[in-house]
Amino acid sequence: LDTDILDLNLLAYHDNDSISTIYFEISNENILYKRSDSSAAFFSRLRISYLLSDEKDSKKISDSSTFYLSDRSESEYVKTKILYAKARLKVKLGGNYLLDIEAIDVNKKARYSTTLKINLSSHV
Repeated sequence: LDTDILDLNLLAYHDNDSISTIYFEISNENILYKRSDSSAAFFSRLRISYLLSDEKDSKKISDSSTFYLSDRSESEYVKTKILYAKARLKVKLGGNYLLDIEAIDVNKKARYSTTLKINLSSHV
């Protein structure tokens, strides 16, 4: 596997006509775990930012936020697993949006980005 690629899966669920939830699934396989000394646990830290904009006018920002996702391993070897997170977005029924997502592996100092199209038809 390419160690420069973050395995990030996204799912948008439309809760109602004004809120959508984005579910994040991130494999820890290419995330760097480190520890401060040999007696401490291994830990990882991702900084996840998103910016929700109108598909036709990217300068029209509807929502944005940044949060951190951390994981730790007490054992000498970090087991491969999926890390989960979610974010609630303010949306309008009938709107078409672009969700720009940036994930930074704080330990590795590596940046990953992707864009998700969110289309809310008149039926939620």
